[in-house]
Amino acid sequence: MTGAGAARAMGATGESRTMEDLQAIEWFGMRLWVPAEWEIASHSVRSERGRLVFVDRRQERLQLSWAAVRRPPDLAQAMADYRRRDSERQPDSTFRDIVVGRWAGFRSASVRRTLTRAGLYDGPRRLWVEMAIAWPDGHRAELERAILERFELRQPDAPTSRWRAFRMDVEVPREWTIQEVDAKPADVSLRFASGRDRAIVRRTGMLEAWFDGNLESLIRQSLGAVATTCRQATHNGHPAVRSESRERGRALVELFGRPRTRSNLAWVCPTAHALYHVACRFTARRPVDPASLTVRCCPPATARRGEPGDGGKTP
Repeated sequence: MTGAGAARAMGATGESRTMEDLQAIEWFGMRLWVPAEWEIASHSVRSERGRLVFVDRRQERLQLSWAAVRRPPDLAQAMADYRRRDSERQPDSTFRDIVVGRWAGFRSASVRRTLTRAGLYDGPRRLWVEMAIAWPDGHRAELERAILERFELRQPDAPTSRWRAFRMDVEVPREWTIQEVDAKPADVSLRFASGRDRAIVRRTGMLEAWFDGNLESLIRQSLGAVATTCRQATHNGHPAVRSESRERGRALVELFGRPRTRSNLAWVCPTAHALYHVACRFTARRPVDPASLTVRCCPPATARRGEPGDGGKTP
């Protein structure tokens, strides 16, 4: 095999290997597949307008942005504005129009890098979505096509919303909205709200450095509450602990018949090497079961390749 042929073969092998290592990200009903080594560096928790920014070890690689709009935007004008701006920043750029699936936009190539910009409008959700993908080491056509073609939008009337990011996979009833994401190394929390009810889903790693294996003790230490009752349970086939408790200092609230209750579910997933903790806070008139928030930690043996398992809800 010639040197050029070997290089092409190696490139194809590397491309195929990367295609097998794509991770699914789900955010506000949008599903995006990106390389596993691309990490979220910036995120938004507003459904009306926001963005996700992905980086590799060196620089920004992809930006996904969205905005709720009253009418379909002028796609051609939007891309023309971007093209003019990119041309001013990189005068040596050459441009080529592209259409991939529902996406339409252009690809610009310069000495510095190749940049792909595209947009789409989703009528049922009245949502304008834009994507920009940077290729600093040369354009990778197969990967780019996979990212654009595999992008999906859930219908606005879907009964649940799913959040897959930061090594978390959480599905909640539609009425629960995301409020905050706290992503630290080996410690990620997603906060949700539904009316006055609140829920936190937390995933912590590096267990050997801090966890002694006692889930009940961990729950009791995390609660500023009294009358805590714990019982054994299972989640996704793993031993788990559930608890319910009343909050401290709520005498006046309880007098008026609206005590606040906390319900917890915690388990360790050996496959993920992480501890998961779902904590719900609600009034006694509207109890919230932590298991109503589906948290997937590892796929069962029957899961399809590339898709996490359902994880199951604790009975």
